[in-house]
Amino acid sequence: IYIGEVRDNSSGNGVIEAAQTGHMVITTIHTNHPIDILQRLRRWGIEQDLLTDATLITCLIGLRLVKKLCPCCKRKYTESRNGVDAIFQDVIDKYTDVDNVHLINPKGCKECNYTGIKGRTGVFEVIETDAKFMRLYEDEGKFSAYQYWRKEKGGVTLCQNAIRLINSGAIDPVVTHKSICNLDRDDKFNE
Repeated sequence: IYIGEVRDNSSGNGVIEAAQTGHMVITTIHTNHPIDILQRLRRWGIEQDLLTDATLITCLIGLRLVKKLCPCCKRKYTESRNGVDAIFQDVIDKYTDVDNVHLINPKGCKECNYTGIKGRTGVFEVIETDAKFMRLYEDEGKFSAYQYWRKEKGGVTLCQNAIRLINSGAIDPVVTHKSICNLDRDDKFNE
């Protein structure tokens, strides 16, 4: 069952009730972090025992779409670094493999219709829940559950996936930092 978007108490309860019937239910809930989906559902009055049932809520996914750099005209970061604001230089230098990083060419070329962009790609964070994850979430809070997912389950964060795409030269680090996630997001989330 696909439910377009959960935005309130009635749609939240509807999703849970549909999942209780044994149907696979797919929906969207807008949050900054996928781990916050449970918190948002709780605010809408979903019962705690249902929220932390890993047979009902099996996966929490964060998704952002990012513009891909034109492979014909993208610029090497190491050759164009001086044109980047110092605040972004610091983050790029610390969190990426600068030798493989590329920037958008604002003038573009004929291949990209002079936009510097050639398509889009997804940046994901996929948290597959299990009984231990849900128990930690309920007893110790979202940070404990999130750390379990990252450290014991090998979870890959939205930021890690964005940096992987930056390091492959597919997306611009400045655009990504501004519109997808701060490149230091994982460090700040764990402070």
